[in-house]
Amino acid sequence: MNYKSGFTLAEVLITLGIIGVVAALTIPTLISKYQERELVTRARKAYAQVTNAIDMARADRGYGDNTVIFNPKNTSSETLNKLVEYFKVQEVCKPNEDACGGRYEYKAAKPFSNNGETYTGQQFYWMSRFTTIDGAVIGINQYNACKRTVTYTKYDENGVVVTDEDGNPVTYEGTVHSCAIIMIDTTGNKGPNQIGKDVFSLTVLEDSFTSNADAFGGGIQDVVKTGKLMDTVDYNIGDKIPETDK
Repeated sequence: MNYKSGFTLAEVLITLGIIGVVAALTIPTLISKYQERELVTRARKAYAQVTNAIDMARADRGYGDNTVIFNPKNTSSETLNKLVEYFKVQEVCKPNEDACGGRYEYKAAKPFSNNGETYTGQQFYWMSRFTTIDGAVIGINQYNACKRTVTYTKYDENGVVVTDEDGNPVTYEGTVHSCAIIMIDTTGNKGPNQIGKDVFSLTVLEDSFTSNADAFGGGIQDVVKTGKLMDTVDYNIGDKIPETDK
């Protein structure tokens, strides 16, 4: 009699089980790496668009420093309107207008809280902003001086506002050298909507730009240079702060 070799049902099931385990272990990592590459690509594109637009706007105005665009005498909307002509845009919005992505919230790179009870988010809604043809949202906050004294709120290591014995927030003052802040959300309201992933701030100085790699900055210049997103902590806006974390 002639016998044909083959696999038993048990062997096939074991092999499929092993393949399933390997897939379960590797696919999430592959998806995560793909998502990071996509977000890095978007960050690089948005950064190039913003800086190129500023360069062109300065060239059209005689190559002065950044204040020829980010003039402290301007409102945020006036400054934004000087840049819009160098972008392909879907819509332009004044502060508090219900458009340009709407009232969606975005998270800081790590959890923070203003009330000490729940995690807090932030919005583009209050800014002068516009939406690009590829869905990015760019907002501008123009300051009335490039050098000024700013009052900051103090946060503890868990991102909770520090209060005094009467329950009032503890604040401190510092001197700031910046003419404006540009906020960039590379994906609009599609998510992940978190500083350091798809939301970044770019600080405009008189003769250059900086981007702080912190919970509220995102470090877009570092992302462009290294090709890696900054480390973030996932959390949900509105969730209660665990007692053990306070």
